[in-house]
Amino acid sequence: MILSLRFLYPALPANPNQMNKRQTATTAIPAIVRCVTLFGLLVATGFSTQLDAATYKCTQQGRITYSDTPCSSGQQSTALPAEKPVTPDARRQSRSVQEKYHQLNQGLEAERKKREARRKIIRLRAEIRALEKNKQTALKEISEEMDSLDFNSDDIDDVVLAEFRQQELFEQQRKIESKYQLERQALQNQIDALQRQLDDHPALP
Repeated sequence: MILSLRFLYPALPANPNQMNKRQTATTAIPAIVRCVTLFGLLVATGFSTQLDAATYKCTQQGRITYSDTPCSSGQQSTALPAEKPVTPDARRQSRSVQEKYHQLNQGLEAERKKREARRKIIRLRAEIRALEKNKQTALKEISEEMDSLDFNSDDIDDVVLAEFRQQELFEQQRKIESKYQLERQALQNQIDALQRQLDDHPALP
């Protein structure tokens, strides 16, 4: 009893009668904490040891216990499966399966990227065709306006205006052609980059 008091109350004097009220108040709270901690450790250790040694799960009226011997009569018994040791062959087989899954995932990811690259190429080629169509439409409108210019008018001012407008239309044609070439080249560069990715990653066997 004195030993337990010494654990709970380290500051306890040799003669319990010499304790005053201040010493009692000072040591009471730490003692409670130590007591609860010790109880928790004992319960956890005991329960863990019980589970480690247990091979049977016994149930009676909702109360569950574990035992290394068969349950007594009147209790519902459940045999716990014994853990099998992992053999070197099992480890090698597990690593082999993991490597195969890793290779499979890599192959699937590569195929997904190739499908995405093909879809992008199709979309970029469609954008090039749309650019070509828009260019042809704009050039056709300019050509029709040029054909409507009157250079044979008797009014010299009309002829001068027609020539001035013709120069403006020529400049518009040049800008349309230049813009088309730049945008088309940018799209074609993207297609070439995607095509190189496909060539660098051939199809899986």
